[in-house]
Amino acid sequence: MKLHLNLHRITALTFPLLFAAGCSSSTPVLTGGDGGAAERGQIQVTISGEGLGLEGFDFPPAPNQESYFSDGWEVKFEHLYVSIGAVTVSEEPDKSAVDQSVTGPAVARADGPFLVDLHKTGPLPGKGEGDKAWPLTVIKSQNLAGDKAFDIAQKYAFGFDSVPASASATKVGLEAADDANLSEMIAKGYNVLYIGKATFRGATCTPAADPGLPPEVYFRFGFKTPTSYINCLNPDLGQGGGEPPRGIAFQQSQATIAQITFHADHPFWEAIEEDAPLRFSQVAYVANAKSKGTSASTPVTLDDFVGVPFNPVKVGAAALANRTCAPAAAPTGGELSLDPKGRTVADLAAFMSTLQAAQGHMNADGLCAVKAK
Repeated sequence: MKLHLNLHRITALTFPLLFAAGCSSSTPVLTGGDGGAAERGQIQVTISGEGLGLEGFDFPPAPNQESYFSDGWEVKFEHLYVSIGAVTVSEEPDKSAVDQSVTGPAVARADGPFLVDLHKTGPLPGKGEGDKAWPLTVIKSQNLAGDKAFDIAQKYAFGFDSVPASASATKVGLEAADDANLSEMIAKGYNVLYIGKATFRGATCTPAADPGLPPEVYFRFGFKTPTSYINCLNPDLGQGGGEPPRGIAFQQSQATIAQITFHADHPFWEAIEEDAPLRFSQVAYVANAKSKGTSASTPVTLDDFVGVPFNPVKVGAAALANRTCAPAAAPTGGELSLDPKGRTVADLAAFMSTLQAAQGHMNADGLCAVKAK
């Protein structure tokens, strides 16, 4: 999976933590939301965390693994919960050439909310190689415009919201064992919750000196970043040497798929920049300094990063060395600094939340206009 984040598309947001398609499927397709089936002229909405959400990040990276932690960490997930609110279909995805967030009027909406664990393997083929997806719902008609059928000769804009978890949400693929985690999400207002463990696997690293980090770190990152993803691009419609077109184009003979895709690596980028290298050492460093992350019962959390500088990363007077491990290129040395690319970001917690909030896409890598809710 290759990530493509166009920072020019990100809109100014209202809270400080953020910076600012249809593929064929066999018909009918069962949905995890309303229990119906998608047919010709209807939209099957699915969701996936792709292979990285399912399998995590190996180190050393597998031959076909483009995303890996350059500082030698293997990162595996136990859960990757996501709360999805309204899914919206609108007219005129190409209404404004300069502002992707501008569309025509909304003509259909599935209100949700839905709760899903993107670390669980869904029953449907996903958009990436070896990917699996969960069905959320079927949008059968223009339910905001007289309940008339979609015009299959017309393109429509597609968007969705990530919202705080709710007790009223439809649980997609979840079990009783998930209830305690879901209760935490609801109580704390999380819309995304990462639970997992990182293990240091680096062998040949530069600098070679051991930085004194723990060999493994348990983490539990709850994000309070309600976000709207608007008028997404659709890689299923081709790219033609540039960005893919916006919106949904209906299949002529079968259901049309719109896959909500969450990229699992966003919170770990070293810069607010497209395809920035991934790093985990700053997480291990803070966990060690605060005596956290030593077990699943004492994980490091996002709250532990509040007030921690990231440029350079520092707890007290001590800063973290900039270190990479083969096959990553050797660093230039000095202290590890995460780069906000000119944006005003308060601390390491805000930096990670900024990156996470832009992780929603359509049909694998289709970028959306991003706005805080």
